[in-house]
Amino acid sequence: MDEVFARTTSARLATDDEPARSFLVELRRRGRSITGTLTIRETDGATMARRITGAQCSDVASVLALATALAIDPHAELAPRTELAPRTETTPRRPRESPRKRAPEPDSTEPYPREADEPAEVDEPSEDDATDDETPFDEAWGPPPRAEPVRPWTSRLALGARAAFGPTPEPAAGAAALLSFVKRRALPFDEIALELAHAYARSEPIRSARATFHFFLVRPLLCNGALAIHDLRLAPCLAFESGVVSASGSEIPNPSQRLRFWAAGQALLKLEVALSETWFLALEGGVSFPLSRYRFVFLNPSTAIHDVPAITAVSALRLGASL
Repeated sequence: MDEVFARTTSARLATDDEPARSFLVELRRRGRSITGTLTIRETDGATMARRITGAQCSDVASVLALATALAIDPHAELAPRTELAPRTETTPRRPRESPRKRAPEPDSTEPYPREADEPAEVDEPSEDDATDDETPFDEAWGPPPRAEPVRPWTSRLALGARAAFGPTPEPAAGAAALLSFVKRRALPFDEIALELAHAYARSEPIRSARATFHFFLVRPLLCNGALAIHDLRLAPCLAFESGVVSASGSEIPNPSQRLRFWAAGQALLKLEVALSETWFLALEGGVSFPLSRYRFVFLNPSTAIHDVPAITAVSALRLGASL
């Protein structure tokens, strides 16, 4: 932090209650070299990573400090403008400025001041600029840090429970698995998902007889995270649910089973909470418009069981992780 603040005045620590970017710096020893990683996470969840390798831990830390300062302020100084504390085992060493980029000190013996538009002379590299135990800046640091490729889409898997209200006499409950691909700030949809689900419902006794229902469903979803605050994300979604419904009667003289096609369009609203960098919890609810509106009855004598209404409701609760 000292090296970042010494390069720019635009950087400051964020308070606990304000949205801000986070900078994660990680240094690891791999054999005889040090690998440093800088991960920048935006307030909307987008991330970018930079990775470099060097011989000294302090050298790698200083380059990552420069990358952090430039990410905050594109006009940040390449070298700290203020003198840092003497280097210790835990204090990064101040990077040595390249001789080719250093301007000479003003010569007090000049007969007149140099005009503002007159270019300053720059010292040429000489043997005195580098000692035997130091390596020039450009060679010590190597190439500038490069951004690691970021996957355009992040895959996620979520498991949970779902419920439907209206397609059956009693609420239908079941389980579902959802595979999604997320890309923040993508238009018009930043999440594409596919859900596989099963739901079960049973009717109340009708003259001592019962009806049971099984739904086997496939549901593609399209969502767009229109509102994101800290770790909360509110996203409207559109879905099309299709599959089959199996209805059967029991405790009747001639029990039978029927298998019918099921389809419905849905408008949903999803609230997602980020539990960590990997795990998240999602609560979803909305309205469904059945395209297959059946009337379920017991025959001989004809006894009505349930009529599927024009508008039903659906909800789900899932726990998921990024893959």
